[in-house]
Amino acid sequence: MRADGNRCPRCWSPVARGSSQICATCQTDPPSFDGLRGAFVYEGNVRDAVLALKYEGLSSLDRPLVAEVDLDAVTPKRAVVDVVTAVPMSGRRRRRRGYNQAEALGRALATRLEIPFDGDLLLRVRHVPQQARQPDLTARRTNVAGAFAADRRRAQGRGVLVVDDVTTSGATLGACAEALRDVEARAVYTWALARED
Repeated sequence: MRADGNRCPRCWSPVARGSSQICATCQTDPPSFDGLRGAFVYEGNVRDAVLALKYEGLSSLDRPLVAEVDLDAVTPKRAVVDVVTAVPMSGRRRRRRGYNQAEALGRALATRLEIPFDGDLLLRVRHVPQQARQPDLTARRTNVAGAFAADRRRAQGRGVLVVDDVTTSGATLGACAEALRDVEARAVYTWALARED
């Protein structure tokens, strides 16, 4: 199922029917990114495909999954993106998995958007416990605070689109956005294949 309908234009969480307003959470505690979009709701076949991509070594699923994405809904309207990157994975997890599924999705999305992909723009500077094991938004934000750094030469003055496979609270994408803001990226948009509502 596509993650569309009534959603907060900032964090893409569901909002009341007929509302086009920024949600209460974004009004009181806005995220670091300029906008988040999720292509699908994290359930059913999409969930199964993401888990296969992530844990079963089926890296070839990246292109078929991205082929189903509505490119007009990847970023907020009028967003200008100069470069696509992905949430970096720790070396430990990458060695175990053999690839970064967010990077695979980011490369496929960049190809479809005809925008350059830069896999070295963001770096993970410390390993953190998995976000899925954190109980709430506060714990998730604390878990990833300071976990990323960005390359100033690659990001300064540019509109960046950061890609992840799944987002729940937006904390990981927010931490990536903070790292990019620290090196003066012009704008930071975020996108996930699936949004866990």
